[in-house]
Amino acid sequence: KGIVQSVCATEHYIITLENYADDSDEPDVVKAYYRNDVDENGNPVEPYTLAKRVADTDYEHANGMAYNPNTGEIAVALYTRKDPENRGCVFLMDAQTLEYKGKVQISTDYNILGIGYDNENDRYIIQTDWEGGYSFKILDSSFQVIEDLGEYADTAKGDNFQDLCVSGDYIINLPLTLNLGIGDFIHMYSISRREMVSDAPLDFHFENVVFDEPESICELEPGV
Repeated sequence: KGIVQSVCATEHYIITLENYADDSDEPDVVKAYYRNDVDENGNPVEPYTLAKRVADTDYEHANGMAYNPNTGEIAVALYTRKDPENRGCVFLMDAQTLEYKGKVQISTDYNILGIGYDNENDRYIIQTDWEGGYSFKILDSSFQVIEDLGEYADTAKGDNFQDLCVSGDYIINLPLTLNLGIGDFIHMYSISRREMVSDAPLDFHFENVVFDEPESICELEPGV
């Protein structure tokens, strides 16, 4: 019954997080699919088949995920704050067991739409909701804000934002254009220049689809 809201990749798995419902305390569904032809123990497997399924936690809207190989954790951006104590929080998930580990509160001023991990510099990048001006912020590996990259409320093709990923100097995210009749787009922001450098249209070659909503994006390997 859920909708896939976010995706990330580890060395062995492509992981999806299915939001069961925003208005329910039902646990959301985390699934791991093999991304290679062998598992972590070297046993042969069929790529992209289901390896693990866990449903133990309500991740609220579950809008984004980011994998940190140094900690073995996946950070989940909630988007919402159905529980007031979750305002400005990210939840932490064990990347091997897919089980909930805890949460970290980044701010009490906004919620977090998307999150990406910059492996080269060991840092996270988040995008805030409208209360934070849809700003990008750089966090250290302990989730402390170390730099504010500015607000981008007026840059999107849509009127909201989905998840993001980080690739080199670029933050790549998906604007929410559902029901606007303008199609889909992918945004690229330069971290060093602090501005959007591309807003290319996306064509998924759908047939007989009335509307669609790209939810999440991750980097499988450098540049891909």
